[in-house]
Amino acid sequence: MPWTGFYTLVFLGIHLVNFRMKREGMHYTGGRTIYGVVSDLYENPAWGIFYSVSMIVVASHVAHGMWSAFQTLGLGTANARFTT
Repeated sequence: MPWTGFYTLVFLGIHLVNFRMKREGMHYTGGRTIYGVVSDLYENPAWGIFYSVSMIVVASHVAHGMWSAFQTLGLGTANARFTT
């Protein structure tokens, strides 16, 4: 968890820098739409790979966090006790 948490934090910073723009109505600065910003970013294969790997890391980090939270609350399947 510490490593994926740190990676998620770094990814979030990079992501915010890439998409930080001033909104003007439904368009971003320079008349560009969010579609244009994303397609420009994904033209570089390195960014596509980086974002794909980052989504896997973030998803596993969040899934483990949710699993841990449910275990802490006693709602996990490992500790489930059913009485009849």
